[in-house]
Amino acid sequence: MRPAQFMDGDIIEAGKRIRDTGRLVTPFGIRNSLGGGNTTRIREVWDRFLENESRGPEQEEPPAEPVTLPPQLHEHALGAKKNLTSYIDGLYMNAYTLVETDLSQRYRKDFEALKQQQADTSAALAEAEKSIADADRQIETLTEERDDAGTKLGKAEADIVGLQATLAGVQKDLKEAEDQVVDLTAKVALFSKTASDAQKGQAAADARCGEMEKSIKRLEDQVTETKAGAKASVREAEEARTTLALRDAELKRANSDLENEQGISAELRGALDEKNNEIRTKDGALQKAQQQIESLQSDLKALDMTIAELRTQIHAQQPVQQEGRAANDAATQG
Repeated sequence: MRPAQFMDGDIIEAGKRIRDTGRLVTPFGIRNSLGGGNTTRIREVWDRFLENESRGPEQEEPPAEPVTLPPQLHEHALGAKKNLTSYIDGLYMNAYTLVETDLSQRYRKDFEALKQQQADTSAALAEAEKSIADADRQIETLTEERDDAGTKLGKAEADIVGLQATLAGVQKDLKEAEDQVVDLTAKVALFSKTASDAQKGQAAADARCGEMEKSIKRLEDQVTETKAGAKASVREAEEARTTLALRDAELKRANSDLENEQGISAELRGALDEKNNEIRTKDGALQKAQQQIESLQSDLKALDMTIAELRTQIHAQQPVQQEGRAANDAATQG
């Protein structure tokens, strides 16, 4: 900040105010009182004021007009003049002595006061120099702090630019994450619907599998019963075949005996022929039953293959059902 300039009268008035308070007048005191100014100029103005004040105003007496005395008074005037001159000289001498003594005392006091003032001024100058040095150090410190603050400010501005770029990237990533969350929410809703449908389908599949298991069980029971019946029929057919074979052998022996015995009656031969026809009819029936049994056995084998295929399909669907249950559980937990 540029220091203010002050007139000589302002400097003198400030010095008088300080002197009226009983304090020592110094250029730094006047400068502080004025709030600015050059201390060198303030010292010159104040010293010149003190010099003029100690000298005081000088008054010149007007020159006396010459007077011509009469001769009879001239001698008397000369004597009186001599006496008056001697008296005035004595008065001047006494006055000079008094003035010299007074001036000596006054100048001694002024000199001591000036010496004290000089000492005070030196102390004030030393204190001022110390203050100036302290101020210079403070200014240097403040300058360093200002430079450091400028460096930190530049670094902070660079950091702010970097943070703004990072923030922009984070906002972009956040936007992408929000879009992904929306997409995932839609997928989760779709998956939940799919899982719900899968659960319904799974329940229906489980019900169908249960019904198929029951049907297979019924078929197995029927096959077992049919196999048991077929085995019983086969045993009966075998027993009947064996019986018919025995009877056929007996009839053949009887025919042979009849052929050997010519005296047997016609009625007995007719009865034998009827028995032979009955045996042949039963044998045809047995053969037909044997064919039916063989056909039934083929049907039973086909039914066994069908049951095996159904069991294979059911076993193949079980892992898919388990995966569907796991997916449903994961969707429910999610």
